[in-house]
Amino acid sequence: MSDAFIPDDETDFSEALTELIERAYTNGTDPEGAWKCSIDGNGNFHWDVRITRVQYDDDDD
Repeated sequence: MSDAFIPDDETDFSEALTELIERAYTNGTDPEGAWKCSIDGNGNFHWDVRITRVQYDDDDD
């Protein structure tokens, strides 16, 4: 991926994940569900990522 962004901290990670989910959804890929993620070249690093859609109540502040 030529436009890959490498997050340096939790804030960057959250922003990159938000952008990735938004881009997937906008382009017709449903991001909801379970996704297997592995680091190439190292069989010891595997994650299962679950994405669920939630609805938050609006604040009445």
